[in-house]
Amino acid sequence: MIVMTENRKVLVVEDEEALGRLIGMYLEGEDFDALYASNGKEGLDEMRQHDPYAIITDFQMPVMNGYEFARQARAEGYRKPIFLISADFEHLKNKSPEKYPDADVVFNGYLTKPMNRDEFLQFVRSRLVTEA
Repeated sequence: MIVMTENRKVLVVEDEEALGRLIGMYLEGEDFDALYASNGKEGLDEMRQHDPYAIITDFQMPVMNGYEFARQARAEGYRKPIFLISADFEHLKNKSPEKYPDADVVFNGYLTKPMNRDEFLQFVRSRLVTEA
């Protein structure tokens, strides 16, 4: 379990704007501050500028996908949690493990799309626990 500190920023990297905003609303309902990026390149810029406590990223995005984004974030020294939300990453990882050899190192967890609000909140609460 991860205990939150004063940094309540969570970066949401999602190319589908409506889904990114929905995830942000869910996070804000749990007293997190949501930051947004629409692809991995923008996500890196936001990460560098804001140093969020955690990142939630989609896998398939234009410009830079979520796996490439997470690997680059780790290469730049980002050691905080990165969670992947994807409809098909587990399948791709199992089908072609040579393409994603370090997926279990770069990501701290996975959530499969589609997801409902309760599943997402349970995922967040089990991984980002706030201090009283």
